[in-house]
Amino acid sequence: MWTKSARNLVAKTMPLLLAPNLDKNREEPNREEESGNSINFREMSKTLFFALLGLLFPLPFANACGITYIGEEYRVALLNPYVIGEEFSAFFYSAEWLNSYENDKKGSDRKRNCVAWASHAGNGVTTAEVRAVVYDTPYDELLNAVSEGTDCQRFSGNSFFQFLMKKEKKPALDYLLLAKEYEHYSSLETTDPWADYWAADLDKVMSESERGKKEVKSKMNKQFKVAKDPFLKRRYAYQLLVMSRYAGDAERFEQLYAEHFRADKKDGLSAWATFHRAAIVEDSVEANYLLAQSFRDCPEKRIYCYQHFNKDLAMRSLTYCKTNEERAMVMALAALRNPGRALPQIEKIHSLDANCPLLPLLLVRETNKLEDWLLTDEVTGMGTAYYPENNSDEKWEWSSGQWDEYRKLNKQKDKQYLVQVQQFMLGAASQKGWALSGDLANMLAGHLLLMEKKGQEAERYLKAISSNAAPQIAEQQATEQLLMLLNKSDITKPEVKEQLVTLLEKLGKIKEKYPRGERDFLVMNLMLSQEYQQKGELLTAFFLNNHSLDLPTAERYEYGTAYYELIRFLDWKASEKDIDDILALKEKKDKTAFERYLTTAPLPSRNALLDLRGTLSFRKNNLREAVSAFEKVDQDFWKTKYEFKYHLVSDPFIMSRDSLNRGLFPASKTAFVKRLMELEAKVKAAPDKAVGEYLLLGTAWLNCTYVGKSWMMFSYGNSVMEDEMESWFSYSYQPNSKEMEAIYYGASRAFDYLEKAKALTKDKDVHAKVDYLKAWHQSLSYKLTQAEQDEMNSLDWDKQGAFMLDKEMSFFREWAKNYKTSSYYKERVSTCPVLATYFGK
Repeated sequence: MWTKSARNLVAKTMPLLLAPNLDKNREEPNREEESGNSINFREMSKTLFFALLGLLFPLPFANACGITYIGEEYRVALLNPYVIGEEFSAFFYSAEWLNSYENDKKGSDRKRNCVAWASHAGNGVTTAEVRAVVYDTPYDELLNAVSEGTDCQRFSGNSFFQFLMKKEKKPALDYLLLAKEYEHYSSLETTDPWADYWAADLDKVMSESERGKKEVKSKMNKQFKVAKDPFLKRRYAYQLLVMSRYAGDAERFEQLYAEHFRADKKDGLSAWATFHRAAIVEDSVEANYLLAQSFRDCPEKRIYCYQHFNKDLAMRSLTYCKTNEERAMVMALAALRNPGRALPQIEKIHSLDANCPLLPLLLVRETNKLEDWLLTDEVTGMGTAYYPENNSDEKWEWSSGQWDEYRKLNKQKDKQYLVQVQQFMLGAASQKGWALSGDLANMLAGHLLLMEKKGQEAERYLKAISSNAAPQIAEQQATEQLLMLLNKSDITKPEVKEQLVTLLEKLGKIKEKYPRGERDFLVMNLMLSQEYQQKGELLTAFFLNNHSLDLPTAERYEYGTAYYELIRFLDWKASEKDIDDILALKEKKDKTAFERYLTTAPLPSRNALLDLRGTLSFRKNNLREAVSAFEKVDQDFWKTKYEFKYHLVSDPFIMSRDSLNRGLFPASKTAFVKRLMELEAKVKAAPDKAVGEYLLLGTAWLNCTYVGKSWMMFSYGNSVMEDEMESWFSYSYQPNSKEMEAIYYGASRAFDYLEKAKALTKDKDVHAKVDYLKAWHQSLSYKLTQAEQDEMNSLDWDKQGAFMLDKEMSFFREWAKNYKTSSYYKERVSTCPVLATYFGK
């Protein structure tokens, strides 16, 4: 038998199990840049770490299974970053290293190359026709097509292919075939296309790849020397430059770059050559400069540029810049790499180049950061989705008070920072001729004001957005209108509710179009739920909460079943009247539009709601009300639904003599509560002769406590450390009042009945039974003192179990001493003779 203190041991080891996962080697701010008001132990990929602990610790009645969440699953982002389009979507603010790893979706670099080839070919050749040959056809297939000639069906009607088939255009075809051949050898995976890929001889593949590339390079050099067409010669030079980069031949690279690309910036090849030069120059500061310019000029290489740019070298990289535009790009990429407060960098970029293409992205990122830092914890209770990971070792030793102070200070700084960003946007909103459109500037200004709940001021900027604004800005306006209603209107009024449902239905469709849009829509429902709860409308808050069930929150953090998720919000919050109102609205025929929206949320069944209603009354010992609700439930419900069939199986009126003699639970909850009512009636009729009744009532209520066999009469879940309230973990199964905690965890109601039985008689067996039950409860619920915990921690692992067992049995020593001659003592020992040894220790 493991005690509650054994569970404490599990609790204290969990932070150690979690801690190593926090190091993700991510670019982090320095101490001055740290932002966000909480350190979040939950920002890791989903893992069932409790399942492992469950194998190590056989904990009684414990649902020892839980999950953690990655920050992007719950981060609050009311401003949809797609208001600036999707060109820079990989770099939107995220709790991950990058928002996505998909480069420019338009294929801008390839498109630029196709345009150049189409222009070179002339005669109406389209970029689509060029792309079909140059990018969409593997080398082998292109060779087959060329061998078939102009009759090739694959390129029937393709003007570019027909251009290449002309005799006088053979040099262009030769170049493309060599370029495709080099690409083929560079990505070679097997030397036998008919063989099993996984059985390929990697050494042989590598050897063949190197041989093929060397041969192609030789051909390229020969063609480069004799090429007369400037268009082709420049392309041969580029191919040879790339080959030199990957061969590490810096001298040859620089020769080709200087001769063909340094001064000549007439097409995309120069930009790509500059990108490759960043990888081969020895000067890391110059490389940093080149990466910043390549980020601007090579959209399909931006993720590489971002990952390899060193923000710590940004100021030194400015020495290579020739114009303010170049300086702005260096600083912009440094700001993009800054997960902390970047407004000072943004202001400098704006002063250097107000048309810097990264300014819209940076300002949207800054707004999303503030939403995360100020709203994520407020809405979800999960802490910010981004947290500083450059924690020194000593931070792991901080007390909860130190962490609270740290979070409090950071939150104050974040609120001050919101005002600073807000002031910048208010000043910039009236500015014309810069990177932000007037509509986007007004949108950001209004949104930032709404974050500070300045609805009147925000309305002025939001109304300034033009009627022909970009579609994504027009879509964002629906969110702003909803936030405006929360800021300025009485959301309890029917007319406001109808406005809200119109916006919610609109937003539900809009959010389907965007990545993470579902999360953002769930956040809005949860925010509304919280607002209605503050207004005292628990019914409305419940339905809206259930519209957001897929959003992780601290309350939903531990393991839960689909059944419990639907009633979780009501458990420990609702009254019997609240349940009646919910049932009435569910069954209402002529619902308003708002009510129709509410009741489309995932909802518990009528049986589940009635069971909860009965449970609420049962907890209060209002047995008549409990029976009234339970009688309306299908009486086989508890044998077929949820976990009742597994946890309401033992006779609650006895303490099991052993694991094979637990008795049977009454036919239903209804029957159990009726039996309690019968006992209460007998007590009331003859209170001075109710020793047996008090014993039965006390035993039943003890079995309905946290450590009892029938705890599911009182609660819907029973978790490890449930009453520990660890700051990094939360359990919604825990009662929300001291009275209920005392009844469920401290067995106060059970002991009250048991003490009454003891007070009515001098029968030693009755006293023995009562004191045994109290010792039994104490052995399972006792928490080690700090001194005891330290003593246990000092022991070897194989001796800690004996320490815990000794502590557990210590509660029975005085009992055994006092009642060793009683019949009840003998009864207990007879079921398990070894108990006599432990009792006597």
